[in-house]
Amino acid sequence: MLWRLKVSIAGRSIPVKAVGGDSFDYIADDDETKVGKAISNVSGKDLSGVMNAAMASGILQLSSKYQVELTQVMSDINVSLCEKWNRT
Repeated sequence: MLWRLKVSIAGRSIPVKAVGGDSFDYIADDDETKVGKAISNVSGKDLSGVMNAAMASGILQLSSKYQVELTQVMSDINVSLCEKWNRT
């Protein structure tokens, strides 16, 4: 994904316990000249936290392809996760 920038980006998350909702992600713009990072602490412990973090990451990737403003991306993530939590 970041081949035009000619950089390598790597990261590692080391959980205190087995698994949880902490995560990070990288986002490149369409022409791959800018890179953003997202660090999150999604609510939930154990597998529920992992699932919430995975959903947030997927929504982040999808929304960032269609939204220019960071505030709109964050709103998309918040609305989508709240809709999911309100159904359960």
